[in-house]
Amino acid sequence: MRTFIIRALGVLAVMLWLLPFTASPANGAWAHPFRMRVVDQQTRQGLSGVRLTSDNGLVCYTRADGSVLWTESALMDRDVSFRVDSSTSRDIVSVHVVPGGFAEIAVTR
Repeated sequence: MRTFIIRALGVLAVMLWLLPFTASPANGAWAHPFRMRVVDQQTRQGLSGVRLTSDNGLVCYTRADGSVLWTESALMDRDVSFRVDSSTSRDIVSVHVVPGGFAEIAVTR
């Protein structure tokens, strides 16, 4: 029983030491996501259900207002190519993704 308690305390100490460095919501993209909005080219209204695929295979679908939030740190601080698949068009756009940034993409409906 004593060995179990010592091991449990050791594991707890390591977790408490590592947790602030790996899962802190105040760091990076989680605290400041990159916001992207897909709009109709003519009406500038947000398009819902548009599939966005990043160059490293991450997939998101736009919300009702045409927006999507990217929180993946692998996308931050670089130019990212996105494939935009709407019901009527397929486009590829390149966007510079930064934490807290914003981009609006216009597609034909």
